[in-house]
Amino acid sequence: MSRGKKDREKIKNKEKSSVEADKMEQVEESKDADDKSENLYEQDPFIDPSVYRYRRKKRMIRTVTITAVAVLLAVYIGGVIFHMHCFGLNTTINGKDVAGKTVKSVENMLLADARNYILDIKFRDSDFTFALGDADSDVMLTESVDALLKKNSPFLWFVNSFYSYDYKIDYTVNCDREKLKACLQTASAMDPAEMVKSKDAKVVLEDGEAKIIPEELGTKLDTGKVYDKVLNALKNYDTSLDVEAAECYIPAHILADSKSILETKEKADAFVNIEAVYDFGSYTYTIPREELTKMAYVSSDGSIKISRSNVEAYVEKFRDRFTTADTDREFTTHDRKTILVHGGYYGWVIDAETEAEELYELLLKKKSFTKEPACKRRGYALCDQNDIGSTYVEIDLTNQHVYYYQNGRLKWDSDCVTGQMPGHKTPGGLYGLSYKKMHATLIGEDYETPVTYWMPFNGGIGLHDANWRGKFGGEIYTYSGSHGCVNLPVDKAAELYEYVEAGMPIVCYWREEVTFVNK
Repeated sequence: MSRGKKDREKIKNKEKSSVEADKMEQVEESKDADDKSENLYEQDPFIDPSVYRYRRKKRMIRTVTITAVAVLLAVYIGGVIFHMHCFGLNTTINGKDVAGKTVKSVENMLLADARNYILDIKFRDSDFTFALGDADSDVMLTESVDALLKKNSPFLWFVNSFYSYDYKIDYTVNCDREKLKACLQTASAMDPAEMVKSKDAKVVLEDGEAKIIPEELGTKLDTGKVYDKVLNALKNYDTSLDVEAAECYIPAHILADSKSILETKEKADAFVNIEAVYDFGSYTYTIPREELTKMAYVSSDGSIKISRSNVEAYVEKFRDRFTTADTDREFTTHDRKTILVHGGYYGWVIDAETEAEELYELLLKKKSFTKEPACKRRGYALCDQNDIGSTYVEIDLTNQHVYYYQNGRLKWDSDCVTGQMPGHKTPGGLYGLSYKKMHATLIGEDYETPVTYWMPFNGGIGLHDANWRGKFGGEIYTYSGSHGCVNLPVDKAAELYEYVEAGMPIVCYWREEVTFVNK
């Protein structure tokens, strides 16, 4: 059959079906009209199809809601159960992320790090390392991890998820005290034989002043305190312990600022400030503070004591310095030449034994004093340069001239005639005028001569007038000299006699025999 034919048949069938449908629809309408006429008051109500669509939508919404609530409830309950045993999001302990970890796993993680613990104990002169396990020590957490877990309610886990929580748990090390004691005793610093006691502060006299020597901390330890401090460091999980900073060393009993030290310093200062003066007549000498402090010391009770042996040692030096007899002195001549002159008998001789006793008794009083030195022999004067002073008689034997200086100024001078060469040569040297006398008679082996003014200074040799001479000075001594004395014109001898006194220095010198000092 051809395709066109088939299409025509389909169209006919459709038309036929449409006609039949129309007929049936007319029959039904006719029937409905009959029914309506027959059942005018008993017909079914009209229902809008949209009602059925709304009901289906409502049933669908209710189903979805119930399903969603059931899912959320299941998630919530699951979250509650999870957070009852595990930590939530954004949670750290000691800086470590513990989200999703159980209490036991967190404990193991934290203790694993803590078991590397070492306590470094620093003594003054050495260190000692205490490692976990020594003395059967063990580490523990100071707070329960479970307690941290329970800080946030598991029922609010979904709220807590929006916050961050950073917890801190400390560690503590448990250790038996007796076992710790045995462990620490192996440290060298804990050896009693190596410990040195602390030194108390004290006052000393030295270098011319009173000084406070501060206390010195020793190495002797309060061992009981050390054990307590170490146990406390372990308890606090400290990694280091400075024993000195923890004040475990036994300190000095007397400190530099203590009342007793300050009172002793005051007494010592008073002693150092005393003036101990020697009076030599025209010259005074004050004992230097450096020497004064050597002769005293501060006793253990804080009093100032005088050392007799040190006083005697000082007086020995004092005697050596101020005993001038039989020594050479520098002397400046009238023409400004510096020479050395030797004095035999003339000069000072310190009595060291007597002086030491007198000085010791004065120092015991701890008060200022001025005293004359104890001497076996005294010089006429004393100054920083020598014991000649500034008032003396100078006899220039070479130039046959005599000078008298008073307080450093030329007061008198004269030509003279001294002992005839060579047998009666007047000796040079430093002497002291023995005495002076008017109207004396000079007696020798072959002479007996009366003089008006007699001023001896070297045994039988002295200054005197010579009225038998008409000339003085020059070379007279070489052919018509004296028996050793120094002859002066009568008027000059009279003037000099009024000036001089016993003990006054007489300086005689031959220029060719003395030593000149270069300055």
